[in-house]
Amino acid sequence: MADCPQCHTSIEIPEQNFGTLFTCPACHAVYFVGWDGVPEQPQGGVVSAPALESGSIENQNSNPLENDFSMPMEIETPIASPAVHVDGSPNFQDVVDFGNSPQLEGSLTYTVFIKGIDIADTREKIKDALIDSRFAWDTDTVMGRIQNGALTLPDLSPAKAVVLINRIKYLPIEVSWSQNVLS
Repeated sequence: MADCPQCHTSIEIPEQNFGTLFTCPACHAVYFVGWDGVPEQPQGGVVSAPALESGSIENQNSNPLENDFSMPMEIETPIASPAVHVDGSPNFQDVVDFGNSPQLEGSLTYTVFIKGIDIADTREKIKDALIDSRFAWDTDTVMGRIQNGALTLPDLSPAKAVVLINRIKYLPIEVSWSQNVLS
């Protein structure tokens, strides 16, 4: 049990709300709850949730000139990409951008070795797996590097290596890889 810093009502704060903003069920004040479960008293006071929910910055005073705004109203925080979409589903755009980038952004790459590309049917299935603009390669050029039924694809990003291997792992071929760590 803890006391709300606004209305001083004794409230129970679930452990899942430790380290987050919490809304008092009694007065609807919004404040931060520390990792120890104790509400922190902000320097500028707590924010009234009804004012936030209405979409207005006016508080409940009838005369807007009498409002006491002890917290700054303009907060300029650059946000690259929200962690979740409006509907609540996770936003993995940063992962998608990394996986689709043609440049290597990390120090870890993979070399993928594919053996057993001996028959025409297997060759066509490999070509189908390689066709994707996100790989940023010319499929015909890559297919032209097949020698003696083997293909080596050097310097793939981890994301590209995973996508490729997942596309071809059910084919009757031998797939192996090695990690390359740049120093």
